[in-house]
Amino acid sequence: MTIRLSTPEYQVGQKVLLAVVMDITESIEAEQQLVQANKMATLGEMATGVAHELNQPLSVVKMVADFFTRRIEKGQLADEESQRMMADKLRSNVRGPPRSLITCASSGENPVPQPSP
Repeated sequence: MTIRLSTPEYQVGQKVLLAVVMDITESIEAEQQLVQANKMATLGEMATGVAHELNQPLSVVKMVADFFTRRIEKGQLADEESQRMMADKLRSNVRGPPRSLITCASSGENPVPQPSP
């Protein structure tokens, strides 16, 4: 609630007290709802980014597992070169927390430690 007081002169030499009272409860509540909606939108965007960052290395793990499953079903063991290639592919895609998550977490007070190469 806001109250405004003023003392204007309406007639020569005569002063009055003018008081205006406004209830701003609804506007404060609307502002708080807008702030909350913005927080939820930001949280949704962050969750989408985290899901994407986690799905990238998981899809590589699935691809390698599918490769070895197909080879086993055909009765073919993977040769050493294929095993090395798949292991390298896994290593290059699954190195720890994605950089974007590290950057996001590091903006807080407790930075996430960087993974060792």
